[in-house]
Amino acid sequence: MDCTIRYAQPQDLNQIRTLITESTRALQREHYSLSQINNGLELIQGIDQLVKDGTLAVALLDDLIIGSGGWTQQLADSPWEAELRAFFVSPAFSGMGVASSLLRYCEDACRAMGVCHLTLASTLTGEAFYLRNGFESLGPNTRLLESGELFKLIMMRKSLAERAAS
Repeated sequence: MDCTIRYAQPQDLNQIRTLITESTRALQREHYSLSQINNGLELIQGIDQLVKDGTLAVALLDDLIIGSGGWTQQLADSPWEAELRAFFVSPAFSGMGVASSLLRYCEDACRAMGVCHLTLASTLTGEAFYLRNGFESLGPNTRLLESGELFKLIMMRKSLAERAAS
């Protein structure tokens, strides 16, 4: 898919929040109940901070945000590590390479900053995508939601080696 990727701006926040809600509700149905999906939205925090830090990228088709993905080093154990955050794709564009383009963009930016390892907490829905893109599973992690429900995630990690020249 031919889309433009750029860093998110504060004026993008409403579109990003809509994207997150629509993506989550449509794409996670295979692995989570509707109640878990709706209540699990509470786990998605810090979007404003990622935008402020200049570490949230968005994929655009014309002026429409069709994907997002970013990283933070604020939660990392070392300066050579970053945590991927807020990877979402519009259901209408799922499976068209948007997430892969955003992942490459973020990996390249992290590499340029000297980051050697990426970590993330993947939904069950996203696990296969991250495995295909070189991440390894570190095992399950279950979060207790405010509703009392359990929300299963998979902790993942990837070493960033220099990407081969194309």
